[in-house]
Amino acid sequence: MAARFFAPAEAPRAAVLIASAMGTPPAPRGRACARYAAVATPLVSLSFTDDEYMSLANTRALHALYSGAPQTLKRIAPAEIGQKRIGHFGFFRAQHEHALWRPHLLPELA
Repeated sequence: MAARFFAPAEAPRAAVLIASAMGTPPAPRGRACARYAAVATPLVSLSFTDDEYMSLANTRALHALYSGAPQTLKRIAPAEIGQKRIGHFGFFRAQHEHALWRPHLLPELA
């Protein structure tokens, strides 16, 4: 049996029960924070307005951990690429090769 958990995505009931019992994970501290902050490699994130797992606030919080890295955040709405939906996993679908991979990913890898 699946259950709804914090988002419009299905998760196994057991996973929901375990996650809810664990509560919110603690924020990184001490050595963990120092290790994140020590990363100096440029960080480029693609964030999608319809992502049911990573909101803009979550993405910014993740970026904040990498305080020593130059950062670029690209926020993309499905309508910008002529789609109704991208979601959390949509970037990895082959149908987005020309709309997402080529214009947003390849230039960062070159």
